[in-house]
Amino acid sequence: MQQEDQLELLAYCRNRNIQIIADEVYHRHFSAQDAAPSFLEVAEEDDPVVVVNGFSKAWAMTGWRLGWVVTPKAQATHWAIMSECFNTGAPAFVQIADITALRQGESHVQQLKSQYEQARKIVVEKFSNHPAIELAAPDGTFYAFPKIRGVSSSRKFVEGLLAEEDVGVAPGYTFGEGNDGHIRLCYAPSHERLADGLHRILRYIDRHHSF
Repeated sequence: MQQEDQLELLAYCRNRNIQIIADEVYHRHFSAQDAAPSFLEVAEEDDPVVVVNGFSKAWAMTGWRLGWVVTPKAQATHWAIMSECFNTGAPAFVQIADITALRQGESHVQQLKSQYEQARKIVVEKFSNHPAIELAAPDGTFYAFPKIRGVSSSRKFVEGLLAEEDVGVAPGYTFGEGNDGHIRLCYAPSHERLADGLHRILRYIDRHHSF
């Protein structure tokens, strides 16, 4: 969501006392920051905006499940009380790791972003010229969502791909109505593993579909 749209949504919610919850866990991964600026750039201190973020994506700490929220000042006490139920379960080593990430991990964030940018180019290069694939180049995060022409069941497609080529992707139908011809693939692995996986996907498509 671009800033112009954020301002419009914020004004609408501000006038009607509607709470906005902005999930910004992928914020650091967008190739163009103006494509998805943070709501913190436009929200005032007591605007009805809660921003949710965490370490799992920007610092590649998936599974450790520690993050933070930025809340309106008026809600601070309520969030502090509620957080007691969640924070007491955070392992000590995860907290230490996250402190280290904040103090020393910026170069890692930038290295990962560069890696994902190159991976994105690999996906676009491999898929864009294939007659069976429609691909909108992703602007952020590390997922692509190509449409495979002729596929009516994304579940059957991904099950066959896994069985025959040992490649796991997510079926498009799980992301909403009208997406059953799509698959979602993650391009966060190493470039070598990614290129091999893409080759196997193309091989599977060529073996089973006529276009």
